[in-house]
Amino acid sequence: MSYDLHLFRVPAGTDPIDAYRHWQDEEEKKAIAAEGEQRNVLNQEQYQQMQKIADSLKSNWSAFTQFQPEQPLPWIELDDEDLQVQVMIQPDSVEITMPYFRDRAGEMMALAAKCIKIVTQETGFLAYDPQLERLVTESDLSGMQSQYREMDRHLPDIVQRGAGSNPARPWWRFW
Repeated sequence: MSYDLHLFRVPAGTDPIDAYRHWQDEEEKKAIAAEGEQRNVLNQEQYQQMQKIADSLKSNWSAFTQFQPEQPLPWIELDDEDLQVQVMIQPDSVEITMPYFRDRAGEMMALAAKCIKIVTQETGFLAYDPQLERLVTESDLSGMQSQYREMDRHLPDIVQRGAGSNPARPWWRFW
């Protein structure tokens, strides 16, 4: 389970919620089309634009490390392992992902808000928070933190349900 933020371009005159739904549908179509196929390598211009965003984020947050794959990928990944924030930069979007149930949630969410500000300034993308079901900016940090803590409040119930389940047969047995 993770708290996710999606940054993407919203065409002028388009309802942001409709733009998010359209973007989400397109992402699903791309994922389905890419299954079983070799990943597309980006052209140099796309990669440079994405690297510019990554460099801006890294210069504002020194704990970010950039994943160095053996073969080129169609995205750039930044990670702060200590705060457990992951940023995936693609040509037309940026995704920020943070796990739930962390002790340093306030710091983690503050970093996410900082990333929103930097990416928005750098690209003009807008940030959509599916948990709040609306567009957000770095000034929405307290609302995002409240929503995050709301999920934390459910942790005891989740643990209780997990502890109480004792299947009669192993999960991998189908018969």
